[in-house]
Amino acid sequence: MIGNGQAAVGARASSIASTAVDMPGAPARNIAVVIELETPLPGHRGEVMTVELRKPEFGDWLECGDIHETLIHDPRSMQHGAGGAVQVKVNHEAVGKWFARLSGLPMGAVTKLSMPDARRVLKEVVALVGSLDSGN
Repeated sequence: MIGNGQAAVGARASSIASTAVDMPGAPARNIAVVIELETPLPGHRGEVMTVELRKPEFGDWLECGDIHETLIHDPRSMQHGAGGAVQVKVNHEAVGKWFARLSGLPMGAVTKLSMPDARRVLKEVVALVGSLDSGN
């Protein structure tokens, strides 16, 4: 929990940071979604209560890869819609990279997310990123 003095310092730091970003010539924050956490994360300036995810860029995909891996077990059966011909798996390494990259949180903080919070963040990451290789 942050004490009153720490909260005031944190609020000033937050205010200074947003002012710096809003200055002419500074990059836009490009925030796509803000997620309230049920379980706060420990941070250097106190507890982190929200995760902000920025909009992804193509360079992010080049660094992180697809969130889903599609495995085709039987191409012929797949053409006929047979079950089991295709398997879609979650690429856990890519998920971790996307979490850290879009949130700006270090991987150490990402690994401390509670499972309910991680599911909520993952839902938003998947909605933002999807799979680049889907469709024709």
